[in-house]
Amino acid sequence: IPLAVVGNATRGQSDYLTQRSSQPLNELPSLPPEIAEAYSNDQHFAFQFAELSNGTRYIVVINHDDQTKFLNRSGSEFWYARIYRIGSGNDSKPELLREGLQSFGGDLTIPVDLPLPGIGTTRLKNIHGSIGYSINGSQNGKPEVYSGRSPTLQVAGSNVSDEGKLTLTATVPDELAVTPDVQLTLRFEPLDPSLPERTASGKITDLLTLGTARFAVTSLAPDFSSATLAVVSGSLKQTLQQQLKAGAEMPPFSQMNLLTRQTITREDLLTGAKNSAGIVFIFGDLQSETGQSFPGYPPSFRGPGSVLPLPPSAVVEQVCVGLKSKVVVVLVTRQISLGFLYGDLRNQTPDYLILSDFIDPLQTAFQLPQSRSRGWSGPSFPIGRDQPSLRQLFNLPEQTLSIVAFNRMGKVLYVKADAGNTFLTSLAEARSALSDQGK
Repeated sequence: IPLAVVGNATRGQSDYLTQRSSQPLNELPSLPPEIAEAYSNDQHFAFQFAELSNGTRYIVVINHDDQTKFLNRSGSEFWYARIYRIGSGNDSKPELLREGLQSFGGDLTIPVDLPLPGIGTTRLKNIHGSIGYSINGSQNGKPEVYSGRSPTLQVAGSNVSDEGKLTLTATVPDELAVTPDVQLTLRFEPLDPSLPERTASGKITDLLTLGTARFAVTSLAPDFSSATLAVVSGSLKQTLQQQLKAGAEMPPFSQMNLLTRQTITREDLLTGAKNSAGIVFIFGDLQSETGQSFPGYPPSFRGPGSVLPLPPSAVVEQVCVGLKSKVVVVLVTRQISLGFLYGDLRNQTPDYLILSDFIDPLQTAFQLPQSRSRGWSGPSFPIGRDQPSLRQLFNLPEQTLSIVAFNRMGKVLYVKADAGNTFLTSLAEARSALSDQGK
């Protein structure tokens, strides 16, 4: 796949560092003599936060500020920083660019033309952006400094086959070289617009999974101009064949009902739906009955269209309106509020089921009531594509609001893999599919 620099990577300087180091910078063992003289009697900390490909270096020297006094604080949280630029020549003298007080947090950015060694198929040689650093805390009196730059430099390219369009995007690291930590995103768009898109992300050393197909990056050019992918198992064709379509059977499953804490299987569901108009699965994260969303969702798997836009009872009402027989509504979630479970639903038996999306219900994230905490109880590690889920069993994409309607025998009548932007319309289409089966 040939790769070219993504257009928005060259928009210009920013006050925010879009790429930053994952670890604090190491302190410089010594300073150039011209700088060191000014700090001969003071305790200081020096860090090199950038070095351009032409050899130009940027150094920040930080002193703890003991002069600024606060009446209502025990100590100062400010540092005094001086930023120097040193050219590439042996006789280059440090140039003081900026100096002043600095507190924890916030990015210090410097506009700069970033020379590049020729990135992507267009051999890009220069972008106008920013370099900088931030002080994010201190350890044993020593500031923790993180470097960064902007804009994010990415390359992308696509390959079109009989199954669809496969697009690979790679983020070029600060080193401007291929490293094991290069971040990749692989996106598959089927040619059939009724089928869902799929996305997988990870490092260059990871296996990337799209449905039944698992990919490995076997090579990435040193100048990020091309990449080679290998299918190590499955295929995109198999992925398309396993998509839920009209007439397909409901897959067998065994999931935890979060309300009753009992296991629900496909057979249990079909038995309970014998006298109904059908079964509607809705995959998404829940609002409370008051219509309030839960702001504490972990960002690692909170998709923009993954939260139900209506309270559960209103969703059920929309599904069943106008139908003569009841509909078995199943809400499948990865995140739920304890206030909703033990407050809104106290002493109630709702006319819908809430199943854990994950095969292991302990992977569900439970939000504590906001009056007590904004945090989450449950797992503190990222949860997502590596956890077995009902979404995977139904071959639905991650982080979307999805709707699947079955008849009472378990045959698919309607599928909408991404209903985030058309939720009410999609519910009406599912309701229509249930109504039409009796005609």
